[in-house]
Amino acid sequence: MKLQRKLLLTHIAVALVAILLITAVANVTVNRYFNDLATKQAKQAAQEFAPALADCYEIIGNWDFNGQRCMKLGPRPFMLPQMRHVIVVDIAGEVVFDSRGRGPKANKQPANVTQRDIERGEPISATDGTVIGTVIVRPNEGQFGADEDYFLSMVRRNIWLAGAITALLALAIGFRLARTLAAPLRGLTTAVHQLAQGERSVQVDESGNDEIAELSQAFNSMSNELQRSEQVRRQMVADIAHELRTPLSVLQIELESIEDGVSKPTPAVISSLGEEVQQLNHLIEDLRTLSLADAGQLSLNPVELEPHEVVNRVVNRMQLAAREKQLELANESAEQLAYVHADPSRLQQVLVNLLQNAVRYTPQGGKIRVTARQSAGEVILGVHDTGAGFDPSEAATIFERFYRTDKARARETGGTGLGLAIVKGLVTAMGGRVWATSVPNQGSSFYVALRAISTKEGV
Repeated sequence: MKLQRKLLLTHIAVALVAILLITAVANVTVNRYFNDLATKQAKQAAQEFAPALADCYEIIGNWDFNGQRCMKLGPRPFMLPQMRHVIVVDIAGEVVFDSRGRGPKANKQPANVTQRDIERGEPISATDGTVIGTVIVRPNEGQFGADEDYFLSMVRRNIWLAGAITALLALAIGFRLARTLAAPLRGLTTAVHQLAQGERSVQVDESGNDEIAELSQAFNSMSNELQRSEQVRRQMVADIAHELRTPLSVLQIELESIEDGVSKPTPAVISSLGEEVQQLNHLIEDLRTLSLADAGQLSLNPVELEPHEVVNRVVNRMQLAAREKQLELANESAEQLAYVHADPSRLQQVLVNLLQNAVRYTPQGGKIRVTARQSAGEVILGVHDTGAGFDPSEAATIFERFYRTDKARARETGGTGLGLAIVKGLVTAMGGRVWATSVPNQGSSFYVALRAISTKEGV
């Protein structure tokens, strides 16, 4: 059953239940009201009959009398109402008079009178105040007066009429609401099918502030992310082809030259071919590392280590590359740092990639600083350079694969564009986080944060 039909049936069911409940409550309330009214009127009638019955008892001297005769005796004669059932009991609780012809001298069964009936009745007192009996007045069971019956029938009829009108309104409102709720869901279903068929740019209406609008916003975000991922995938394929083309082209030209006898396989030529092969191996290894990180299958051997030792080792290793470019490489990391849980070789690879990136983009005469500090339960490693920097708007995408601020993609300065992506993959695999800041034309800072454990001294 479709959602629109379910919503419609639900509204009708709720309306019918409400109508039945209101009808039942109204009937019970009205019946109780008229029962209470009849009881009250019976009590008033009993209060009126009691003095006349007392006079009759005084005249006759006992309760051995005919009811019709007693109605005419005494100074206060009375008439029994047609809709009342009058019963008189003596002080022993025995029925001495029944307006329906049942009593001690009648052939019919005496009326059933309980102690509760006697307590609700009106006492009959003699002139000296002695209680000589009780008069009980009952309305005829299951009957009201003509006016009361007409009123009850009118109430029931109006309740059912109101219920029918309510059901029609519920049907109309439910139909309208069901269509309103189902329409955006149908739009989402259509968009999902289009997305599954490869149409990545599909969007749905996300106006409103309800749950369906939130779902639509989430779908649009997913669609935008898929579209961006598709663009990144295509760009990555193009970048891989670009990176492979240059060394392969060099290898092909050099080998063809040797085959044609244009050049000879001298040590210099062989060394040049070896460099191109190393470039290919480096690119393939970087891609393999990234694919393993994405699949969560990256080989890690985490241990408790002191970051300061790794920083010192990497800085000493990169000093030669910095001097060749006439750069100052300073180690400004703190001596006392908390231990972290990380893979030493992978952490060293992260720092080497960051420093190679800093050396590549920092001009001659510049300065590179490596810092390490502890903050809020984390050890934060930083690599700061005085290079050209990058636009702050690129901070969110600079760690993506093949992303380079060098739009010309020069191999001398641009690298493969995988270094920072590998940094992010390795740090994430070790449970850390990375980010970067920059001031254009003044320099960049790259940060790696790992969860702190403790120091050897237990601090």
